[in-house]
Amino acid sequence: MTLIEIGSLAGAMVAVITLITKLVSLITAIHNLIGRLDSMAIDIEEGDKQRQLLALNINQQEEKLFEIENLFVEIRQEISEIKRTVKEMLQRVY
Repeated sequence: MTLIEIGSLAGAMVAVITLITKLVSLITAIHNLIGRLDSMAIDIEEGDKQRQLLALNINQQEEKLFEIENLFVEIRQEISEIKRTVKEMLQRVY
């Protein structure tokens, strides 16, 4: 082998080693990206579970408010009846 051939072979080996190093770096970056995506997916799932719990809590609170509104309506009706009864009693007294 001549000196030129040896130099060319050495240059080719350096290029191959550089390409392999870049490929390993790329694979590492892809692996890190997959890890981040997995972490994001877990965060999204947890957020969705929290959203569902909040929606359930809101529905329960809405039902309680509806019950309270109905109780207020009943109380108003009873107060109106009491007012009528008191007015009638007052009319009888006077």
